[in-house]
Amino acid sequence: MAVMGYFCTKCGTPADVDARFCADCGAPHKAAAATAATEAVSASADVVGAVTKAPTTPRRVGILIAGGVIAVVAIVGGLVCLMADEAASPAVFAQAINSYYDNNPGAAAKLLCAADLQLAEDPVSLNSFESQRRATMDSLVVAGLYSAPEVQTTGNFFSMQTYRYRRTDAGSRAVKDGKLCVAPAIRVKNVRYDLGAPGTKLAALFHYEFKQPEPWLKGDLAKRITRSLDQNAEYVAVLELRDGKWRMTTDDPRVAKSVAASRMAAPQQSLAQRVKSWFRTGNPLIGQWRITNSPWLAGTRVSFSAEQAAVGRPNEAVRYEVKGDSVTVHYVVRNSSDVFNIQDDDHISLLSDTDVFLLERIKD
Repeated sequence: MAVMGYFCTKCGTPADVDARFCADCGAPHKAAAATAATEAVSASADVVGAVTKAPTTPRRVGILIAGGVIAVVAIVGGLVCLMADEAASPAVFAQAINSYYDNNPGAAAKLLCAADLQLAEDPVSLNSFESQRRATMDSLVVAGLYSAPEVQTTGNFFSMQTYRYRRTDAGSRAVKDGKLCVAPAIRVKNVRYDLGAPGTKLAALFHYEFKQPEPWLKGDLAKRITRSLDQNAEYVAVLELRDGKWRMTTDDPRVAKSVAASRMAAPQQSLAQRVKSWFRTGNPLIGQWRITNSPWLAGTRVSFSAEQAAVGRPNEAVRYEVKGDSVTVHYVVRNSSDVFNIQDDDHISLLSDTDVFLLERIKD
């Protein structure tokens, strides 16, 4: 039924407000079209709202919780890996030893530079009777490190010949502080150490080889250098676990001997003891100690106070130098010193000229 006041805009025929087309001419009614569009938009909004406001199901909650747990586990696992100590192994120790020598030219020179060839002077002057040294110098001439000798004859009735060998440019690069250096660096071939629990400090033995040896190192000269440097021997390295990484700290065999002895005598440190040692302050020597590994010194007491110590003699004035896991005791009057290695709070060692003494803290 037509509603008064609403007509077709094209032909003027009265029309129902709900009709979409004119019954007379067939033209679309604008009001109906607008109403249809409004209804369509409203329906779309209802659908979108239904999607965005979908109820949170138990399955969805479970997925969210599982994802959060996995993320937390991954983060914690990563932190544990970052904080975990580096595992002891020959490969890890070899890397630590290589790094030590790469960063300590003076220590590396002991293994790379032959010191017994007596090359400090330039030219090197030899007489007729020094046949062995002349043979060595002649091999350096063949290697291109020295020029052929200048021969000078002196004397009338009893003549003597002098041979002067001068360095070439290659020789000037190879000879450092009178030592013949044959390579820029060393590389560890193998490492041997105590297969028991390594703890945080140990002494290891290793063999090494030259890294990128000089091209002139061959033949008889190579054999001569190998003997000079005792390259076939085992060398010592003191390794320590610092900040979770194994590092070589010294190549001093005396310190290595002390470390090895301390490890045999002192019990393995617990995690609590290790954490406690990280925050150690003051002088760990202060107190009284007894020697435990020497029958003829059994019961001998050693004591340390802030300014005095009794080590083999009555109290005397001392000065302490604490550095890492070692304490150097400087005796003021006799102008000498002892180095004590700290194994833990209750066990130390003293390396003398002839022996290693192990000491245990007296708690009574």
